[in-house]
Amino acid sequence: MRKIAFLLTISFCVSLVSAQNGIVPPAMMTDYGWLDGTTSNIFGHPTTMIFGQLRWDRRMTPDFITNVGYVSLPQMLEGYGRYWKAAKISSEEANQAADSLRNVAPGGFVHLYIERTIENRANLQYFFIVIRDKNDKTVYSKYFTYQAPGISDGTGTWWNYIVTEIPVELEYPFYIYVNDKQSEHLSDFKFRIDEMIQSDEVEALLDDK
Repeated sequence: MRKIAFLLTISFCVSLVSAQNGIVPPAMMTDYGWLDGTTSNIFGHPTTMIFGQLRWDRRMTPDFITNVGYVSLPQMLEGYGRYWKAAKISSEEANQAADSLRNVAPGGFVHLYIERTIENRANLQYFFIVIRDKNDKTVYSKYFTYQAPGISDGTGTWWNYIVTEIPVELEYPFYIYVNDKQSEHLSDFKFRIDEMIQSDEVEALLDDK
């Protein structure tokens, strides 16, 4: 029973982590329209790119994308609650699954989507994220391992997508840095995540599972 509960807890993330499995990222993660200082509503959270604009206008280069999204623990629990109810999971198993989720990801989940014109530049082994609090103090970092990218139909660009759990609690606002080991910059992209204003996107994402 405990194994079943744990599998229910992690099934959502496992189903999304690999580009090689043919998983299609949510449309909101593939948008390339924002520039430095622009805010987008991603998974219900106002998400602002603090910096990351290239030397050319990003709106003219739809084949170069770096986006993050954040889903909080309460959002996941709310979504899974509806799923467990619809699937007629027993209260005991649902409670065990919820407890497992709280233990695995008290800080929720970060989604990372990247798209590049060169295959090797989109391999996740060259990327890592750093999460910092409102005072820019590091609270968590995650280095990704080898994950070959997928290729986009029609455009010939290479993309990768991963969802990773955050094992520490977070307070709003916080920052997500996305760094590329192959660049010459100390920090490549910085995003600010603010408290959720609505959760329709997450509900739709979970309802598709």
